[in-house]
Amino acid sequence: MLFYALHLTNTLFDRFSINHQVLILDPRFNARHTQDMPVVYRMGNYQLAEEMSWGFIPFWNKNRQIGERIATAKAETVMAIPIFKEAIMKRRCLIPATCFYEWARADGRTQPYFIHLKNEPVFGFAGLYDSFTGKDGTERKLFTVLTTQANELIRPISERMPVIMQRRAENRWLDESLDPTALLSLLTPYPASEMAMYPVSREVNNPRNDTEACLRPVVQM
Repeated sequence: MLFYALHLTNTLFDRFSINHQVLILDPRFNARHTQDMPVVYRMGNYQLAEEMSWGFIPFWNKNRQIGERIATAKAETVMAIPIFKEAIMKRRCLIPATCFYEWARADGRTQPYFIHLKNEPVFGFAGLYDSFTGKDGTERKLFTVLTTQANELIRPISERMPVIMQRRAENRWLDESLDPTALLSLLTPYPASEMAMYPVSREVNNPRNDTEACLRPVVQM
């Protein structure tokens, strides 16, 4: 399960060239699916940021209630999955982040790692968004994060990683007029040489621990 952080919120609007600053954001150190997080998307000539709920609700959820959620989608097969097909055509987005967490297993225990970009304090995961209307008639916007095969840095601890969009490719990914089949080549592992990671406290294991302590390096014993 993907966990990530977005704690440099004061840089978000400049970093993603947001046209309208309508959000007041608190730092998040340990975000998990079903929570509301900022999402960047394009509407005409405007680049917008809006809080959305993390996790698509599948069409087979007949009760139309917030229950089963799809937090991630594989980039390799996203075009073939019915729940994502319309979203990748018309509703591509970026999910701002400052890091994500991954867990290594050793000696019967799990060790979380803080994984970040060396030269980009804030970056964007490639994502999709959609809307969902519950039984009470309330509409909510939802997002999911695209994943790909892990690069050389992450492969020793995980087979997959979120798709981190190259900064120079972000405008193309958000461009509503482009055919997504021409953009699938963007959904590749971020270069390992431009990333780094270090072990952090096991407080990350509990999503209720949403504090700066989740980011601090620890010494492995």
